[in-house]
Amino acid sequence: MEKEAKKASKVEQKVSILMKGYENRSHVLRKQIGEAYKQLGSSIIEYESFRGLHQLEALAIPSRIEVLFLDFFKTSNFFYLLFH
Repeated sequence: MEKEAKKASKVEQKVSILMKGYENRSHVLRKQIGEAYKQLGSSIIEYESFRGLHQLEALAIPSRIEVLFLDFFKTSNFFYLLFH
């Protein structure tokens, strides 16, 4: 019985050594996955923000161009009248 207990103890130590490596690796991977998940969340927020900004800018561009053309024509008309 004592012989079997020693044998079982040695096997348990070997298993413990093997499992400790797996546990350490698991801990590291869990940490990396958590960090990647946080980064994904930040990236999604950034993407949604820039997508919204892009949509707002796309809506604003035609009116900005129109204002610039009106200013240009007013200015050019002013200079035409001024010098003729």
